Amino acid sequence: MTRVPAERGRIREAGVVRRQSAQRRLQDVLSRRIEFFTEWNEHVARLPELCAWDPTGK
Repeated sequence: MTRVPAERGRIREAGVVRRQSAQRRLQDVLSRRIEFFTEWNEHVARLPELCAWDPTGK
């Protein structure tokens, strides 16, 4: 009978660890979004220049 509560405790602990890991990953991704969109906007600003570029040099 003591194994069931012990197993529940291990399952609960594993859930806590997985939840904390997911929260850290999400926080990391959300913190990098600012850098991503800053670079995105810099590249979009160059779009007319890139559209006018002719790789053949004509």
